[in-house]
Amino acid sequence: MPEETSEYFNQPGGLVSLWAGALAGPIAWALSQQVTYLLATLDCSYGRDFPLSPVMVATLLLALGGGALSWRNWRRAGEGLPDEGRGTLSRSRFLAAGGLLISGFSALMIVAEWLPVFFYRQCQR
Repeated sequence: MPEETSEYFNQPGGLVSLWAGALAGPIAWALSQQVTYLLATLDCSYGRDFPLSPVMVATLLLALGGGALSWRNWRRAGEGLPDEGRGTLSRSRFLAAGGLLISGFSALMIVAEWLPVFFYRQCQR
């Protein structure tokens, strides 16, 4: 079993899976900031009512999807804490655990940015 898992994480598909899980959360957070600022600016400039909640939901789902992918990779790599080993499984556990943490933090930040949408109008100063 460890040989199969080690081989999986050495293949391009396994590496892409690890990096996608680690980078999905920060990319989702950056997208949520940029798109909501753009829509809020357009709303205030042109007087249109652009809904921001669908953007926040989509980016939150992207961040949570990255966390789920990192969780799956962590379980596949052995569910242990990252150790100081130099093998493929140690590297994979580290990257999967880091992806899980950063995706959770990114999802939390997206929710924190979503709160003002409920309490304030977009052009309120």
